[in-house]
Amino acid sequence: MRRAMQLLAMMMHGFPESKLMLVGHGGHDSHGWTRFWHPHQQHGTLGSRFQPQANLYETPANRRSRKAGRPPVKRRNPPKPQDVAKRSKGKRFTVDG
Repeated sequence: MRRAMQLLAMMMHGFPESKLMLVGHGGHDSHGWTRFWHPHQQHGTLGSRFQPQANLYETPANRRSRKAGRPPVKRRNPPKPQDVAKRSKGKRFTVDG
């Protein structure tokens, strides 16, 4: 993985005017790639494969004080990715290779 990051860094520095798109999936150190890509966001886009039935959750509500007791009620879950994709009128892309 480190070698791929080094090669990508060489491409970013060798072609600074180009916009890159890095696409991967969750099986290959997604946290490492995210940490690597964060300071280089101006060079392009980081994409990832996402499971259609993934369970998504909103961030928890901020606690107003440090009182003991029951935490706030859990927020509503956002829709699943496959439901959003069905309603979306986005473009379809095909990748050759």
